[in-house]
Amino acid sequence: MPTRREARTPYDLWAGFYDAFHSFLTEDIAFYVEEAKCSGGPVLELGCGTGRVSVPIAQAGVPVVGVDTSRALLRAARRKARAATLSPAQASFREGDMRTLRLRGQFTLAILPYHTFQVLLTVEEQKATLANIYQHLRPGGCLAFDLAVVTPEELAAPPSTPFHWRDIHDPQSGRRFVVWAENCFDRDSQVDYARLTIDEVDGEQRSLQRYYRDYTMRYLGRYEAQHLLELCGFEVEALYGDFSRGAFTEDSDEMVWVARRG
Repeated sequence: MPTRREARTPYDLWAGFYDAFHSFLTEDIAFYVEEAKCSGGPVLELGCGTGRVSVPIAQAGVPVVGVDTSRALLRAARRKARAATLSPAQASFREGDMRTLRLRGQFTLAILPYHTFQVLLTVEEQKATLANIYQHLRPGGCLAFDLAVVTPEELAAPPSTPFHWRDIHDPQSGRRFVVWAENCFDRDSQVDYARLTIDEVDGEQRSLQRYYRDYTMRYLGRYEAQHLLELCGFEVEALYGDFSRGAFTEDSDEMVWVARRG
């Protein structure tokens, strides 16, 4: 795992435990695989990380190109693809910034799983990314992505008050984590400045290692997201409240969007 000095991006620091830490995150994979199969491919995944979603898409027979800014995560993605005996024609991974990326060819589907769009902290960055995605899609191509929903309780919470976020047990590696989070939400910019305190523990809950990881993400409201998509030339096809394509309601924790290039 890169040291803080060696890391080129904050995401490089996740490389050593990214897959184990995100082992709880499985419910979105089937949704994105289904969207990929319906599109026929090729698929562009932005913010692909270690190939958590890209590799299953390729295994389903749909060619995919994964893009990320983190070289360390991309190395892990390539190892994962090789272990699954996938060729570069089936799954390729490239370093790039979704705001300025330029790839040859066009795609039938672009995806941004697990709140990736929310790392864009300004409207200007969001518009630049959507315009770039638009140019990389074939006419009639689709964009699918998900956004986390912020609750009134989260908005009203005192800043920097730690709370227990979740316990994680990766069944493949056996690694266990106890995770605490603290948020500082700027209501004006809609940006959440967060810190995770991650304790890796053994089977008896004794601490083995402690990690601190900071991140920022910008929350969008439902109609803000819809207007942004329409402003950038997309036609909204669906908004779901979960990855089973349930209706979006006031109780939904996710906004799952599918939009088509106009």
